[in-house]
Amino acid sequence: MIFPPRRTDDASSISPWRRHARTGRILTLVATLTTAALLLGGIDPPPARAETTATEQVITFDVEDTELADAVREKFTEIDTSGDTLSDVLEAQTEGRLHDVLPDLRYVDFEHDWTVEGTVVTITAKAPEVEADASFWQGVGIVAGAIVIGVAAGKLCSRMGGPVPACAGVGAFMAEFSNGFFNQWADGKLNDSEEWSKNIGKSITAGMTVFLITWAGTDQALVWFRTVKNFIVKVARTIEALIGRSGGADKVEEVLNKIEGYLPEWLRSGVDATGICRDPAGEGSASEWTSLGQIVDSADSSQTRFMDLDGDGDGDRTMSGADGRLYTWVNAGCGSGGERVWHPLGDTAPTAATELPKTAYFGDLDRDGRDDLVNFLSASESGTGFAAMRVWRNESTSTDIKWAAPVIVANDLGVGEPIFADMDGDKDDDLLLVDRNNFVTAWENTATGIPSPGDWDEISGFTHPAEGPVGQLYFTDITGDGLADTVVVQYMTGDVLAWKNTGDGSWSSTSSVSTQLVRTADTADTAETAAAADIAGWESLGTVRSGDAFGGSVGAFADLDVDKVSDFLLFNSTSNGVDAWRLPNVGDTSTEALDWDESGSEAGVPGERVAYFNSWSIYANNYTLKTMDQNGTAAKLTKLNYAFQNIDPVNLTCMAANKAGSSDESNGDANDGAGDAWADYQKGFTAEESVDGVADSWGDSLKGNFNQIKKLKAKHPNLKVLVSLGGWTYSKYFSDAAATDASRKKFVKSCVDMFIKGDLPKLGDDPAGGDGAAAGVFDGIDVDWEFPASADGHTGNHYSAADTANFTALLAEFRPQLGSGKLLTAALPAGPSKISKVEVGQIASYLDLGNIMTYDMHGAWEGAGPTNFNAPLYRSSADPADGTGMTSDDAITTYLGKGFPASKITLGVPFYARGWAGVANGGKNGLYQPATASPAAYPYSQAPGVAFYKELKTAGKLTDSTVFWDSRTKTTWMYDGSTFFSIETPKSMTAKRQYIKNKGLAGVMIYSLEGDDAETTLLESSTGLN
Repeated sequence: MIFPPRRTDDASSISPWRRHARTGRILTLVATLTTAALLLGGIDPPPARAETTATEQVITFDVEDTELADAVREKFTEIDTSGDTLSDVLEAQTEGRLHDVLPDLRYVDFEHDWTVEGTVVTITAKAPEVEADASFWQGVGIVAGAIVIGVAAGKLCSRMGGPVPACAGVGAFMAEFSNGFFNQWADGKLNDSEEWSKNIGKSITAGMTVFLITWAGTDQALVWFRTVKNFIVKVARTIEALIGRSGGADKVEEVLNKIEGYLPEWLRSGVDATGICRDPAGEGSASEWTSLGQIVDSADSSQTRFMDLDGDGDGDRTMSGADGRLYTWVNAGCGSGGERVWHPLGDTAPTAATELPKTAYFGDLDRDGRDDLVNFLSASESGTGFAAMRVWRNESTSTDIKWAAPVIVANDLGVGEPIFADMDGDKDDDLLLVDRNNFVTAWENTATGIPSPGDWDEISGFTHPAEGPVGQLYFTDITGDGLADTVVVQYMTGDVLAWKNTGDGSWSSTSSVSTQLVRTADTADTAETAAAADIAGWESLGTVRSGDAFGGSVGAFADLDVDKVSDFLLFNSTSNGVDAWRLPNVGDTSTEALDWDESGSEAGVPGERVAYFNSWSIYANNYTLKTMDQNGTAAKLTKLNYAFQNIDPVNLTCMAANKAGSSDESNGDANDGAGDAWADYQKGFTAEESVDGVADSWGDSLKGNFNQIKKLKAKHPNLKVLVSLGGWTYSKYFSDAAATDASRKKFVKSCVDMFIKGDLPKLGDDPAGGDGAAAGVFDGIDVDWEFPASADGHTGNHYSAADTANFTALLAEFRPQLGSGKLLTAALPAGPSKISKVEVGQIASYLDLGNIMTYDMHGAWEGAGPTNFNAPLYRSSADPADGTGMTSDDAITTYLGKGFPASKITLGVPFYARGWAGVANGGKNGLYQPATASPAAYPYSQAPGVAFYKELKTAGKLTDSTVFWDSRTKTTWMYDGSTFFSIETPKSMTAKRQYIKNKGLAGVMIYSLEGDDAETTLLESSTGLN
C-alpha cells in the first residue's frame, strides 16, 4: 500500500493502513491499480504550483511479509550494484512497450536512497535537476511504490506456483501502469479521467489479462476478482478519508465493475473449460460412476497428492518437488461455468521439509478433519536410531496453510507403500503398509491427538479380500460411513471391485480370497466371481464399475463434493491431466434386511457394564431385582445405578419421602419433595418376589428394593451398586445445594449419611429405617445433575452460570466425604451446548466413571420433525441436523479432546425408542421426514413418543420389513407406514460395542433395564455376553 507523499519533517502525516494478512497479499496488484485510479482519476490533485518545491520525497509502506521484504531488498541491492538510478530502472521497464501508441513518452532523472527494516520499506527520492511541482512528487510517490509492490507481486506470483508467463504478466501490468502514469504527467493530464481510464485499460489488457489467463486457466480469475471487488472499494474509501476528498471511490468502483464485465469474455477467449462440477445429488442413476471430465490440466502422477488440508471436507491437492517444496492448490468448488476452481497457494512446505526433502504423504492423525503432513525417515536420519515417521500437525484455517513443529510419532513400523485410512471409524487415520503383492501390515492409531510412538497397535494377522497381484489396491471410504473400504482398480479392463468395511474389527480372523482372484485371472468372470465373496470384516459390494479401460495406470481417491464418499481421480497418460469420476454411495443400504443372528460375534465389551435400575420398574413393568438375577442380567453387569433420589427443597439435603410426583412437564413444582421411600425400603417383598426366596417381615429395619439389592449383591459379589441422585425430574435444586462451600458440605454429608452409612429416616408408622439400617447397600454415589448452568433441563429447574464451577466443586466435595473404597460416578450430558457448561478436564479427576448420556439427541419434543435418531453413533451428511454435534461420536470425541480419559468413559445406550406419528415414507422409509404428532403412549413406558424395545417387539413392529439400517450413522429405525421409531437393535448395539473397543472406552452404560425383552436381547448385544 502506498501512503500519501510527505516531507521528511512531517512525520505526523503518516497514516498506516493494515491489510488482511492473506487476502491483501494476493490482491496487492489490484490494490495498487485502485489507489492510483483513486488519486489520479477520480480526485483532482492539489493544484501544481512552481514555487512549491522540496529537496526530497520520502515514501514509506509496510509489506507485512518478511519474504516479500527480502525480495524488495534484493531488488534495490541489484539496482545499487548496477549503478542505475530509480528513474533508469523505470525507464528500462517501460521504454519500448507502448511507444507505438505513446510516442511522446518522457522521463526525468532523480536520485534515490532506500532502507528495508523488518517489513517496512522506505524510499527517499531526491529532487530532480529540473523544477519539480506537486504533481511530480505525487507521481514519484506512486510510481516508486508501484515498483516495490511490483517486486512483491512478482515474488508472490512465483511463490504461489504461478507459471513463468503469469509472473511475466505481473511485471507487464506494473510496467504499463508506470508508463501510462508518466505519459499523463508529462502531458499535464493527471486529472484527465478519460485519459487515465484509457491507460488503465491498456495496462490491464497488456498485463493483467496475461496473468489471469496463463495462471488461472479456468473461471478462477472471475471468482477471485468478484471476491475482492468490495474489499478494493473499501480500500479506496479509506484513502478518501485519508486525503479528505470524495468521489474517487465511486470512480474506482465504476472502473472495477467495467473490468469485471470484460473478464468472462477474456477468459473464454483465452482458455477452454476443463470439467463439470455437478450437484452432489448427481444426474441419472444413483448407482453409476459419473464422469467429471478433466479437472486438472497438468499434474505429475508421482508427485501429486489429493487430501483435505483446510478441513472443509473436500479434496485439495499438492505437488511435491525434489527439493521438499510443497506446491498447493485449494479446492474452491466450481465457477459459474462449471469449471473446477483450484486456488494456488504456492509453496506451503514447512522449513524442515525442505532441509531434508522426503516424499510427502498425508493423513488425519489427530481427528481434526485436516490431513497432516507425513515423512518417513531412515534410521540414520531420524535421530532415534530407528526408521521413523515424522509428522507436521496441520493447523491450517480456511485462509492459510500452517504446520506445527515436526514430531516423531512412530518408530520402526515396517516397510511398504504407506496408505493412511480410517479403518475403525474413530475419525483418525490408521496406517497400512502395502507390499508389491498387496499384502498389508496394518497399525491402529490409538491416540486421541497427534500420536506418540507408543500409540500404534499392530493389527495382528490383518487380511483383506484383495491380497495378491489382482490390481491396484486402495483403502478408501466409498460408502460414506466413515470406514475405509477395500477397493481394487483394474486399469486395463476398467473394472473396479469393492468390499465394504463392516467395522467389526474382524479383519484378521480369516484368510482372503486372493487365491481365487489369481487362479481365475484369465477368465471373463474374474471380477464378478471374486467380488461376490464375503470374508470376515468385509462385505462384498461386487463390481462397482465396469466398462472401457482407463486412460492411465495411476489413480487416487478423494472426496471432491463433500458427500463423504471418495471420488476417483485418474492421471491421464495422454493429456497429462487429471480426469475424475463422481462415485455414488454404493454402500447406502438403508432398507437392507437385518441379520438378527449374533452367534459367533466378538467377545463382550471390555471393562465396565453399567445399567440403571429404576425404582418404579417394580410396578407396571413388574421388573424387580429378582428379575435381574433370574434372567442373567446381574451376572453380566459390573455396576448397577439405583435411580433416583430427590433433593429436599427447603433443607437442600438428600431426603426420603412418600409423595407422588407428576409427569406434567409444564409444572415446574410438580416434583418438589417427591419420593418413593415405600419402594426404596418399606415395601415388603414376598418370598416369590424376593431374590433369595425369603420374604420381608413387617418389623424389619430394611425392606423394599434396598434389601433386595443387599440380597442380589450377596449372590453376585462382584456387582457394585450406586445410588443415583437427581435425574430428569429430581434435578431442580442441585444448583442451590451446590451454590456455596457450606451448602455443598451440608448436602454431601446428608447423602453420605443416608446412603453410605445407611441412616434412613423412619416415615409414618412403618418400622423400617433408623441409623445404619441401609449400611452396605450402596458402594457409591452417582450424581445425575440434568443440567448444570443450562436452561434445557426440566421446567422449573434452578440454574446459574456459577453452576459450571460449582458442579466441579460439588464432585470435589463428594470425593473425600465418600472416603476410600467408595465409588463416585456422574451421568454427563452429550449435547455440545450442555458439555460446554461442564469443566470436563477437571471433573474427571474426582470421578471413577463418567457415564455419557449419548441418547435423547432427537425426539417427539421436536414437534413436526423431521424424524431423526434417538442415539446416532456417527454423523451423516443426509441428516438435517448434521454438523450440530448431536451424535454419540461427536460427544465422545469432545470429552476426549477436553482431557477426559477414555478409561473413565462409558457410552450410553437406550433400551427405549423415540418416535413420531403421521410420517410419510418420503422415499426413505420415514427417515428425516416431517411428522404430524407423537405416537400414543404404550402401557409400560407410559409416555407419548416413547416405547420400550420390548413393547415394540411384542407388538410385532420389529420385523425385517419394518426395521431399517442406516449405514452412515450405524443406527436402526422402525417404520410401519405412518409411525417412526428410532430403536436400538442387536445390529446397532454391535456397532456401538465395537466403537467402545476402538475408542478404548471404559465400557457401556444402559438406560434402563426394564426396557429390554424377556430374552435380554439388547443386554446381550450391548455387552456381547450371552
